[in-house]
Amino acid sequence: MKNIYHWLLLIVSAHAYACAFVCNAYLWWLSLLFLFPFFLALNYSSLSFIHGFVWAFIAVFYAMSGLFFVLMGISGDAWIVGFCLGLLMVLFCSVCGGIVMMCAHMVIKKYAIVSVGLRYSVYGIALFVFFWFLDSHCLLLVGLPEGCPLLYPLLPLAHQPSLLWIVPYSGAMGLLLMVIGITICMMIYHTWRWCLLYSLFFVVYYELSCVFYVPAERPMDMPRIGAVPCMMRLTSQSADCVMQMITRRLKNFLIRYPSTEIVVMPESSLNGLTEKDFRCLNHESLGKPIHIIFGSERVTDQGLYNTAYYLYNGELRYYCDKQHAVVMTEQLGWFLDTPFFRELYFNKAEQIVTSRDCKQRIVVGDLGACVLYICSELFSAKRCLHQGECDIIIALVNDLSFSLYMHAEYIHELLLLLAQYKAIIWRQNIVYISYHYAFFIDTHGICHALNNG
Repeated sequence: MKNIYHWLLLIVSAHAYACAFVCNAYLWWLSLLFLFPFFLALNYSSLSFIHGFVWAFIAVFYAMSGLFFVLMGISGDAWIVGFCLGLLMVLFCSVCGGIVMMCAHMVIKKYAIVSVGLRYSVYGIALFVFFWFLDSHCLLLVGLPEGCPLLYPLLPLAHQPSLLWIVPYSGAMGLLLMVIGITICMMIYHTWRWCLLYSLFFVVYYELSCVFYVPAERPMDMPRIGAVPCMMRLTSQSADCVMQMITRRLKNFLIRYPSTEIVVMPESSLNGLTEKDFRCLNHESLGKPIHIIFGSERVTDQGLYNTAYYLYNGELRYYCDKQHAVVMTEQLGWFLDTPFFRELYFNKAEQIVTSRDCKQRIVVGDLGACVLYICSELFSAKRCLHQGECDIIIALVNDLSFSLYMHAEYIHELLLLLAQYKAIIWRQNIVYISYHYAFFIDTHGICHALNNG
């Protein structure tokens, strides 16, 4: 019977972790509770490799189930290849989860640790190492020295940004270590005196959140910023035809929101067009001169670049190339860079070349110093890619592929939550423009809606 309870608690813990991501709008609070059944399972038996493997497999598989549908979708008729690639990544993470639990089990056995507190602490450290691995190194299997920040266990807490006031001081992993430590203390010490102490701690934490966390008022210049989430590509249509459609779309938007001075469009919104084509986006065709920032691409002798452009009155003022490439959709890691996978995922298209240039600050209208980030540059970076102070990060995000599959739509929300996390931890205002959302995110992680057309 103890063995049944043991496994049941582990399964409940893994599902609670996953549900905090998949159903984050309603179950975000599970990211604070999934550790309790995990540590309760230790009361019945120590955890070894198989326990860690099963727990990690369930947690990662369900938390990232949306990515499975995307991988299968972009694989076309060879959907089984996409499924197997996703499964391979989950198995890799699961093996690593099993290894850290096995190491914890060996430490307890070697030093004959019988104290409940010490056993909890050893497994707590093992959990911390596993989540650090997911956040920083889980893509090593495909040759990329990076992790998946969407698996950070406290990411759903961004639904309540006031809970994250301590993140700029502790860092994301520091907050995780604190949560694990508090959970262990609550599991060990649960007398009425300790319950009073916990209550006092949470009251103090809440009061400090009220002191440090002062939500910013709606910025006065927000009505001047608008988002036009459209994607125009050169297929059978000529560049002139495409530019006529985008000009008509922009004119209608300016009629609807006449105070708009700055229009931002998502990543890859005007692919296939050239600088010469953009010149028609001037005051003669739009009715007034406006600032336009959008994502496109740029072809050079070095290859194909994913690029963000900044125009004013049809004149190119600045462009920057993307410094990070998303595996499978923009670039293949060494493990996948074979003729079969190149044909399957890129056909005759080129892979994206990443830039090594430092991010430059630009002045966009009256917004002050701005820096352009292109999609995964914002999500994958542990620190700001730009040097010096800037007033606003303008993030161009392509989340369109997650809209094509019903079971992947929650990824939209996770990307927005991750942007809120970045705004808090970097203490940086972010203009977040995707095909799904258009928000001004202040330094406290609060989202203010922008005009969206």
